[in-house]
Amino acid sequence: MTIRLSMGARVLRKRILGVGLVLLALVSAALFAAPRSFATGGDEGGIGGTGIFFGQVTAFSSIIMNGERIALPQSVGVRTLSGLPQPTVLLPGDTVFLTAELTGDGPVASQIVRFFPIVGPVDWSQSSRQLLSIMGTRVRIGGSVFTDPDGLMIDWSALPRDAVFAVNGIWENENIIATRLVVFPAGTSAAISGMVVDAGGVRRIGGTTVAQVDAETGDFATLIGTSGEGGLVAASVLSGLDRYAPFDGPARLSASAVLSPDPVGPGFHLSGFGIPMDPSSPVPRTTGQLQVFKGTYDARFLITEAQ
Repeated sequence: MTIRLSMGARVLRKRILGVGLVLLALVSAALFAAPRSFATGGDEGGIGGTGIFFGQVTAFSSIIMNGERIALPQSVGVRTLSGLPQPTVLLPGDTVFLTAELTGDGPVASQIVRFFPIVGPVDWSQSSRQLLSIMGTRVRIGGSVFTDPDGLMIDWSALPRDAVFAVNGIWENENIIATRLVVFPAGTSAAISGMVVDAGGVRRIGGTTVAQVDAETGDFATLIGTSGEGGLVAASVLSGLDRYAPFDGPARLSASAVLSPDPVGPGFHLSGFGIPMDPSSPVPRTTGQLQVFKGTYDARFLITEAQ
């Protein structure tokens, strides 16, 4: 499938020196100010190795995220994991993982993979214009728009009550902060992507009860299957963040995320992903607030900056 890129938002320029890989996942344009290079710690210097970003698509033919500009060649398409619904356009507000090569002229994208924290029908009896209930998980809409798979906007009053909603967004503990919602027809497979937790002997991701899950508590997994009342029965389980990007070695990491306390013990992690915060991180432990975290990832996330 060929994915079209919807043009919009002005392109900002910033240079990062060096070579290596950068990985991104993208989330909300209004969160970020003018670009600056977290990888070099300023405007000059060298960089090597791997970098990982989590944030939001804000512009084409470059993508701007967490203050960084990534060139987007026309040859780079958008991939969706097998079994998940596939929109035909990439729009501002879409959440994705993006792999890029760092060059002397800055990072250049080589792979983009969509990320939907949840896909499923809405329980309209528990929903409003500001908050949707999808398979037991609460989705905060805010100023997010609804579109069809081709990117055409759909008014709230015209939303089909039997539709399946693919949510772009960021985990906020058991809830999701939506950035764009794509409307698919009834019968589209349900899915959820996040950290598996044990709630009194019941497996959950967010507020959704999940069944037939071959994943350990604390693991990140993408589950695809059928929806039920407040839950999902998994037909396939895709374990690990490496399904989206190569999280297999030391990296610089910039993540638009919410910090959450660990379910057991005194530690903290990035909500929804289960990426553990290094306890020696020299930043405040501010939980429940959407921030941009920057630092070094190597099994744990040593956060050196939080905005």
